[in-house]
Amino acid sequence: MPNDKDVFGFDELAKSFEKLEKKYPNAADRMLAAQGRAVTNKTKSLTPVGKTRKLKGSWRLKNVKG
Repeated sequence: MPNDKDVFGFDELAKSFEKLEKKYPNAADRMLAAQGRAVTNKTKSLTPVGKTRKLKGSWRLKNVKG
């Protein structure tokens, strides 16, 4: 039996982005990019640093498609 429960709130997030895109069609990509930068920066700050620092510097954010 598959688990249909939305544990992390991704369904709500997707619905919120759909509403945002309908209400502000030109701002949706900018909003998504800004949130992506925030997540990338937080991820980099929480990544452990080793001797080579390669892992921390390897996080990349791609442009919004679509």
